[in-house]
Amino acid sequence: MAGWWAPAELYGLWVDCGVWHYHRRVWLRLPWARFTCQHGCVSEAFGPTDVAHLTARIDHDHARACPGPREEPTRG
Repeated sequence: MAGWWAPAELYGLWVDCGVWHYHRRVWLRLPWARFTCQHGCVSEAFGPTDVAHLTARIDHDHARACPGPREEPTRG
């Protein structure tokens, strides 16, 4: 049984694990991932290596790069 995967609870992360053909040993559909935070930051990765890197580091990398909530112009 697989253990807990930390990015699974990250809001805005979508991962497509792709389709691997075991007999031919080729990807029929490459894995890809997309992360969109509530503030509008977007990160995408395509291919098994890039998706693994994105999902392993997205919480740390995003925390450093996200500008946070955008200021709404006030009227008055």
